[in-house]
Amino acid sequence: MKSSIIFILALLSLTFLSAQSGTVEIDGDDNDGTTAALQIRSANNTQTMLLDGNEIDALSQGLFLNNNVNLPIYLGRGRGPVTVNTVDTSAMLTIAARKDKAYSFRIADSSGRSYVSVDRNNNFSVNTGFFNVGFNMRAGAIAATYNSGIFQVEDDAGADLIEVRADGDFSVLNNISKGGGSFKIDHPLDPENKYLYHSFVESPDMMNVYNGNITTDASGMAVVTLPDYFEALNRDFRYQLTVMGTFAQAIIKEKVNGNEFTIQTSEPNVEVSWQVTGIRHDPYANMNRIPESVEKAPNEKGFYLHPAAYDKPASMQLDTDGKVE
Repeated sequence: MKSSIIFILALLSLTFLSAQSGTVEIDGDDNDGTTAALQIRSANNTQTMLLDGNEIDALSQGLFLNNNVNLPIYLGRGRGPVTVNTVDTSAMLTIAARKDKAYSFRIADSSGRSYVSVDRNNNFSVNTGFFNVGFNMRAGAIAATYNSGIFQVEDDAGADLIEVRADGDFSVLNNISKGGGSFKIDHPLDPENKYLYHSFVESPDMMNVYNGNITTDASGMAVVTLPDYFEALNRDFRYQLTVMGTFAQAIIKEKVNGNEFTIQTSEPNVEVSWQVTGIRHDPYANMNRIPESVEKAPNEKGFYLHPAAYDKPASMQLDTDGKVE
């Protein structure tokens, strides 16, 4: 009787399991996410894995590919590509986004902080640990993390440190240090063949310059009205006056007060060219005053930002952060 039972069980098992040429074949239900030809359960029955011909599912707690002995896990080690959420095999690795997920691709540290990510709107971000750089790759173009620009560098709070806008404008949140600067335009007299350059006007102070022309009245007086923010922005005013068209004297009758000043000439109806400068004293300028002369750090001494200008070799180059290259 016992041998008969064993024989019957063997016959039943062969309807599902057969061995051919060293392989094991299991026939059963197609993997539909709830049942499959082969189900593997944990001892406490809390984890179940479903397998059929070319599909693996997990009924609970997700599907883990893990090697507890710190050995590698290989995906697509042969010729076949690896795809995620797509059947597109045009590349060796393809990851497709889902609308219900914030990211289609993300590399994060142990705390979950993203270092490289692509979100579902095709925004590509790199977090260097100091700032984030984001690009938008829709329509084959590189655009900004926000719609206002094409390139941005942000701080951890999301404030734009550097932004290049879609219209070509460039903005920087804080100070710029540079060796020189100019504008470059098509030459007004020969725009098809030449460029025109003008250098920036430099000053050891955070100086603003205002100028204009004005004609005194019959009594030789003229009031120059400055912008309404002038005194809020500037201090330490300096004046220059030039009389035009006649020999006459011109003086500052009344200095800047209430965003205006008064000119007086020795003759009536005299045209005067005027210039007033001021040193910024707004809150940002007061907090970030630009130093005129700074001692180099000990490790920077003997090196140059521009060694070629002093006939020195490139090996004596400092980068913009003062580090030896």
